[in-house]
Amino acid sequence: MNHATQARWLFCVTMIGFLFALILSSENCQSQSLSEQGFQQIKSEHMTLVTDLELNSELRNWPVYLDQAIEQWKQIFKPEPSKLLRLHATVYLVGDRTKWNGTGLLNEVPFLQDGFQLGNKLYVVEQPSEFYRRMLFLHEATHWIMYEWLGGAGSPWLMEGMADYLSTHQLQNDRVSLGYFPVVAEEVPSWGRILQVQNSMQQNTAPRLSDILAFSDMRQRRMDRYCWSWAAVYFFDHHPEHGEDFRALYRGQLDYSLAASKQLKDLLADDWNKISIQWRCFLDDLEFGYSPRLMLRWGDANLETLKSDQVRRVSIQADRGWQSTGVVLEPGDKVSINASGSVKVMRFSNGESWLATPKGISVEYHRGNKLGALIGVLAPLDVEQPSEVWSRVLVGSQGEFQATQRSCLLLRVNDSVAGVSDNSGEFAIELTTAR
Repeated sequence: MNHATQARWLFCVTMIGFLFALILSSENCQSQSLSEQGFQQIKSEHMTLVTDLELNSELRNWPVYLDQAIEQWKQIFKPEPSKLLRLHATVYLVGDRTKWNGTGLLNEVPFLQDGFQLGNKLYVVEQPSEFYRRMLFLHEATHWIMYEWLGGAGSPWLMEGMADYLSTHQLQNDRVSLGYFPVVAEEVPSWGRILQVQNSMQQNTAPRLSDILAFSDMRQRRMDRYCWSWAAVYFFDHHPEHGEDFRALYRGQLDYSLAASKQLKDLLADDWNKISIQWRCFLDDLEFGYSPRLMLRWGDANLETLKSDQVRRVSIQADRGWQSTGVVLEPGDKVSINASGSVKVMRFSNGESWLATPKGISVEYHRGNKLGALIGVLAPLDVEQPSEVWSRVLVGSQGEFQATQRSCLLLRVNDSVAGVSDNSGEFAIELTTAR
């Protein structure tokens, strides 16, 4: 190269080196300044933690938990390989707010309540339980990863619901598992999602799915909307017929508008009334220890009315939740039910179980009905659920329903969510038109 070119090249190299040194010097000065003010720092490949709290073993494991979460997010979101490069977030864990005054680190989030994500900056406020603090960290990190990989986190319910769903976790042997459904309340101290949903159901104030998809401002009734968004995301992600449709939605490009809500609602429009009944059944069973295998499955059979001379035979499994008989009743229609057989319920430590007929076992009750009894409900087909309180009706060996509105007949074996997994067997059901 000639002298002029060589001179320009040397000048560029010198300037790059100078700027690099300036950046390092600035970072070192900032680190030194924060240390002098009593702040602690941990740096890893994917995160820098800055906090005024003592760095105990739990906080020192946060980079490990984030690495484990990233591996799970890869399987969940299926990002392009190029999106995996240069992932790094700065996490500000706030204990005593007075120590942060004057640092300028919280200037971008003056109304910080518990957690916030702003680009690659994550803010977490100290919480009353170690679990909930870790959950908030993973919640904001989920926002960050969706922002990095998908361009956004979707409509408000999807953004907060996904973050709540994936941050609800189990920690065993220093390994974090995302998207966990807790078995008992003691696993998730300070986490009140299920109780909030149950209270709303008891007060008949639970929102319809279309209401949740239309949430536009999560600051209104904040915790209530967070709980319902979590429930809706869990429901859709485990939906027996449309789970893949939902996963395709959150693996695409997202923004922060209601576009994702419209896309999902349009996609599922033809099945929306059936989906709303499944949503109602899901809420009916939403307790600690819930399993997706309890979800109502419509299957391939069409819903239809019974002809006067027709007999429909179905089996009701003891180890599932609400199950469809496939029978539709128009207003004024009556259906008679005859049930036979026996099922095993309440398995004991020695491997033995109680044998229950459709009438149930009188020594044990659940929600006012005998354990193992056949119960039913008429689910309205033309009104989005939940619209009213459902009454679990005892069917027993023989029963009858009359519809006041167009409805489908659902049946199940009466048991708790925790007890269903131990059950086995089925009842044989005959359905005829009642006169």
